[in-house]
Amino acid sequence: MSARAKWYLPLRPACELTPPDKLSGRNGKFRAPESHLAITADTDWAAAEAYLESISHYGMPTRHRYARALDQFFLWSWIVKEKAVSSLMYQDLREYVAFCKNPHPRDFWTTTKLGGRRRATDGWKPFGSAKLDARYDWAQGIAPMFTFWVSNGYVTGNPIGDAFTGGWLTRLTGPARKPRLDHVFDFDVWPVIMKGVNNLPRNTPRAEDSAERARFLFTFADQLAPTQQELVQGRMSNFRLQGDSWFWCPPLTNNKLQTPPIPVPVPYQTLEALSRYRVRFEMSPLPDPNDDSPLILSVNHETEGHQKGKFREPRLHNVVSIVTQMAARYLPDDRKDKAETLRSMTYPAIRLLILRNRKN
Repeated sequence: MSARAKWYLPLRPACELTPPDKLSGRNGKFRAPESHLAITADTDWAAAEAYLESISHYGMPTRHRYARALDQFFLWSWIVKEKAVSSLMYQDLREYVAFCKNPHPRDFWTTTKLGGRRRATDGWKPFGSAKLDARYDWAQGIAPMFTFWVSNGYVTGNPIGDAFTGGWLTRLTGPARKPRLDHVFDFDVWPVIMKGVNNLPRNTPRAEDSAERARFLFTFADQLAPTQQELVQGRMSNFRLQGDSWFWCPPLTNNKLQTPPIPVPVPYQTLEALSRYRVRFEMSPLPDPNDDSPLILSVNHETEGHQKGKFREPRLHNVVSIVTQMAARYLPDDRKDKAETLRSMTYPAIRLLILRNRKN
């Protein structure tokens, strides 16, 4: 770190700093000709903001996580390497991965306060608390940013390239992908999961509600394999009676805005589980077209009525976690080594397991 490079003090997020012109990227080594530019950006940070804007549809938590990764990366490039980001090379990225493992000097880059400090405070540090900082989240934000820059004519190449999915990056940060489920579970684990569902405790009214909700959720998943977003955004009115048959009409989700949902016939097992579930929650056995209740109801008896309960991904994760914790108890003796893997399964992984079983 150059002693004369004090323009960055007090240390602030990259969006609040104005780097010297040689670091701004206006004349970056790998800048593409201006005639190729498809975004309104003449500096590296302006191009980074264009990238962040392009991912805003993923939601603010994702955008904030990526913005934090870019803060860390840009400040390291400006202060440590004294280079514009658009001048970085493959070898520089390797140095950055090593730097992320041990930011130094630590009192400059990190804080001893648990959880770090907010961006608005004077004591803000790029890497926050070493204990809580997700040290390799940078790869999620930075590699796609370079891809965005290349595709929009801002730079001529991506210094990360194929290394993002393997090679040195994999060795330093761990595997880029989880093993395939059919490699993890070399036996039919679905009966074990359903045994966990059927043996959930029912010793209190709330536990009974929770057990019926889980029974419906897993029966529904087994029969129709809805996506996580369909479960989260679905309403009871998505079950519709057409003639003498019931159909599931998936809700429009963010990734299906251009595709009208196709009604799917509801099997008897799902209809029976839905009826038991609704009766347990003091509702009519089957929904009417105007029933706007959430598909997955709240079991919080402190709220005024079940229909007001909202359902989001964290609660879905809790339902799945309760079932997989129970299911792990029923693994065969020669499969007990798979207990931790089973306990950590998420709903997307369970849906993938269902689809794989159908294929087989």
